[in-house]
Amino acid sequence: MKTLMFNQETMPRGRHTVKPKLVAGAAAATLFFISCTTMAEPVRKDTTPQPAQNAPAQAIRPEETPMQFAQVGTAQVPKPAKKQGYDTSIDPFSLNGSDIFQKLGLSGDSKANVQRIFSQLRIGGEQNLKTEKRPGKQPRTAVEALEKGGDCSDLTNLVIGVLKTAGVPGGAFVVHFKVDPPDLLHMIAYAEIEGKKVIIDPQATELGRTTKGKYELLFDVDYDQARAFYHREYGDYFARNDRKADAIKAYERAVELFDGDPNVHYNLGLLYGKSGDDAKASQHLKRAEQLNPGYAVNKKITDFNTAVEEGIKAIQEGRWADCIFYMKAALRLSAEASIPLPNKQKEAMEENVKACTERQ
Repeated sequence: MKTLMFNQETMPRGRHTVKPKLVAGAAAATLFFISCTTMAEPVRKDTTPQPAQNAPAQAIRPEETPMQFAQVGTAQVPKPAKKQGYDTSIDPFSLNGSDIFQKLGLSGDSKANVQRIFSQLRIGGEQNLKTEKRPGKQPRTAVEALEKGGDCSDLTNLVIGVLKTAGVPGGAFVVHFKVDPPDLLHMIAYAEIEGKKVIIDPQATELGRTTKGKYELLFDVDYDQARAFYHREYGDYFARNDRKADAIKAYERAVELFDGDPNVHYNLGLLYGKSGDDAKASQHLKRAEQLNPGYAVNKKITDFNTAVEEGIKAIQEGRWADCIFYMKAALRLSAEASIPLPNKQKEAMEENVKACTERQ
């Protein structure tokens, strides 16, 4: 009789990063949260069973949740009560109660106003805004960024709030600077002046320029759509802190505002799957794949993880037929998704199939 291969030392757990090509001319990027500062942890936590002795093969874990926006600064919005949940009515661009317009001294000339806005709000400008790097915190609204400063997305919320309230047409770019690692992205506001989109980056030294030069454009959104990225950032925050219900509410609000972000749909698919709602999980995972075919590969990696985990449970519970089914499925999915399994791990999985077959 074959001995089941339970040597965890020869079955290392790791992460497999997929680099799909984005559709519609968007730049290729690894599947991370969007972050101006640092790569965040994925939504999915490790739920692989841990037997007392000699554990079997562990699943290779991809970066299952893509791009996350800047996590900097502690939001001044009071934390929502757990009973009430996340407040999806928050408008990150609202400047109600702020005297910023009196300070800016804006006129009726949009072109002059844009120059004035940049000179006042840029780092080192007359409003003395500060840039901060405090990863892992909640995003900031326009009012909070005005009071406390922030990272790129927080400052963009402020700029958009001023532009929108002043009646200057525009939107926001979500970009990846070529000098940055694939997981570092920025959201930058722009104003439409005389048929041109003029970038207003408070961290840049000149109007119309970006902080780090050349970039790849991922999204071009209007003011209303740009609100989605604030709620998505909150979804990321809640997901990392194991507040699944609030994360789902925040991500769903982001989808309502902008349906074109595959990362949000993918995150929702994972969260709904973990919550037992297979129908909604399938819906959002399919939408993510429609927007970015690379997620089809990521879905196979997720299925591989599940197959390995279920195979482990079957071995522990003596369900030999299930062990064979899931271990074979994991081997098949590893080939389809081009997961680079170490030889010892692949051999151990094959030995588990043989051993389970003999024990039937």
